[in-house]
Amino acid sequence: ASPYAWCVHRKSMAEAQFLAKVLDAGVKVRYATMPFDRSDQQFDAGALVITRADNHALSADLDAIVQAAAANANVPLHPIFSGWANKGNDLGSDRFVLINRPEVALVYGEDVDDNPYGHTWFYFEQELGYPVTPVALDRLARLRLTDYTTLIFPHGNYNLPENVLKSIQEWVRQGGRLIAFEGAVRAFADKEGFELKSKSDTKKDTAATTSPKPYLAREREGISDNVPGAVVQTRVDATHPLTFGFSGRYFSLKTTSNAFEMPTNAHTPIWLSEDFQSYGFIGSRLKPRLKNTPVAAVQRMGSGDVVYFVDNPLYRCFWEQGKVLFANALFF
Repeated sequence: ASPYAWCVHRKSMAEAQFLAKVLDAGVKVRYATMPFDRSDQQFDAGALVITRADNHALSADLDAIVQAAAANANVPLHPIFSGWANKGNDLGSDRFVLINRPEVALVYGEDVDDNPYGHTWFYFEQELGYPVTPVALDRLARLRLTDYTTLIFPHGNYNLPENVLKSIQEWVRQGGRLIAFEGAVRAFADKEGFELKSKSDTKKDTAATTSPKPYLAREREGISDNVPGAVVQTRVDATHPLTFGFSGRYFSLKTTSNAFEMPTNAHTPIWLSEDFQSYGFIGSRLKPRLKNTPVAAVQRMGSGDVVYFVDNPLYRCFWEQGKVLFANALFF
């Protein structure tokens, strides 16, 4: 028999691929903001729910579309035959939020680093299987941003004019979602209207010396502010939609030495604590500066939001937790 709803656990990229497929087919999907029980299954926050009531327009095609997408992504489906909960909220509750199908634009241009742009393009085309439109950075001032719901700025060295910043802010206030990562975060940090602020450098030793430093000492000092390769264990707010699907922790591939203050008027779902663990090499002057800094922050701006990723979650498209994190930013 056709079920009242289909439910899917949210744990990996496979569910993101499934979600991308059904959304692209016109299926309306909700995600749970709180845990709930149905039949013999205990679902965590972030679980996907497809109800027949939301999808009257698809009629008899709904089951075939959902089952084909699940088989393609190798995702187990859990048919539910009642909207009543064994435990938690009923399926008609406002705790199940409707996912708006994203219309995604990806910025390219001279200020954009080719590699992160390619990583992001590969993620959409080969990993997620979801359409994305490239838009030229030098045409943003003339672009009709209302054609898109999501605007992605990959890593780069940006110098955005004031009129472009203002048009992006206005678009976000009207419901748009801006996602910036790594170097792109600096394009918006410290600007009026954006909550992320750079963290000041710790004072360096400026004591005068009477003899030149040895070559090896200079080389060592040169990497004291850098992070050539490291992974950091972060703290996670498991109640925020950005972290749904994680088991209470997130390991970030550290791709930048940029450090920002903990924002007061934005959410910080992922951050580095005072005693954060790291694996690999982080410069001796940089590591203390990274304490109590955000790894991911979400700022509400009018009806839209800005998602800041300090590090690149899609670096070379091999970091599995990063790919799940980016999918949460895109869909949730």
